[in-house]
Parts: sequence; structure tokens; C-alpha cells
Amino acid sequence: MKKRRVDLKKILKEKKKGYFKSKGYSTVKHTYIDGNGNQKEELLEFVITPLGNHPLIKEYTEKNPEPKPPTKRELLNIETGKSAADDKLSVKEVKSNPLYKWSNVYDYTDEEYRKERDEYFKKIRLLQLMLVFELEDEFGVDKIDEFEEQLEELGFTANQLNKIGEDIKSLDFFTENNE
Repeated sequence: MKKRRVDLKKILKEKKKGYFKSKGYSTVKHTYIDGNGNQKEELLEFVITPLGNHPLIKEYTEKNPEPKPPTKRELLNIETGKSAADDKLSVKEVKSNPLYKWSNVYDYTDEEYRKERDEYFKKIRLLQLMLVFELEDEFGVDKIDEFEEQLEELGFTANQLNKIGEDIKSLDFFTENNE
């Protein structure tokens, strides 16, 4: 990776909008059978940019907040974090013990919550892909499911879509390969 020193003062004076915005390519492999019955492979490239703060993503997350896991109240030991049940103590035994306090505990193992969370992040990934392919005007926030159907009809695999998503994420992250 090339290293270059920049003068932020100069960049700000020159009002270079988008100076730090990353841009790159994502490449996916496409395998097919040609007219002669031979297996062929080609690499397909897509221009990509980071999309985390894109207005369409913000619109979706404002209208659809991230699912929250169910909570339950438990008596927890403030020093160990263990519940009274873990310590095999009754509520009566810990009621006057200052080390135990009532707390709300999130249940991240709840199946319904996990399904909702997975669906939520799947929709965000689909919105990101919609933006990468510049199809937000054709689909938008209200037609995410239709967009997903179109991708499936085109034959995109989960691996290909995940690869594009990972490439988008890696645009702004510093890699270990920094020569």
C-alpha cells in the first residue's frame, strides 16, 4: 500500500470536497458454459464506495430501528456479574445483601430476536448493494424485497454478494499489508 503525507490545511483551503472518500473495485467470478459446451470463467468488476452514511441507509435505519433483544429482570452480584440463581441463592437470601442489585438482562439467544436482527442486517446489505449498482431510483427503501428477487433472478450467489459487501467494508479499513 502506498503511503503519502498530506497537508490538511492546504486541502481545506482549496475546499477539495470528497478528498478522503474511498473508491475502488469489487471483483466477482462468473463461471458459465459457452456455446461449445466448455466451462469458462470471467471476472466481473463493479465500482464501489463506502456507504455507511448514505442518506438512503440513514432513511432506512431511522424508519426501522435495529431490533432489541428481550429483557428480563434478574438479581445480579455487582462484583461477579453472576445472578442469584447462578449462585444458587433465593431472592430472600439476597434481598438485603448490598452486593445484589436488580438489573435488566438482554437475552441475545432469543430465536425471534435473532431472526429479526438477521433480517434487519440483510436489508441493510441489500440497500448497500442497491447503491453500489446505482439502482436506488428504481427500487429504494420500499422495494428492498423486489430488489432481492431481481438479484436472485440474475443468478447472484450469496458468496458473490458477500464478497462485494466485504470489499465495500474494506475500503476504509487499514489492512495489515502496509508496505
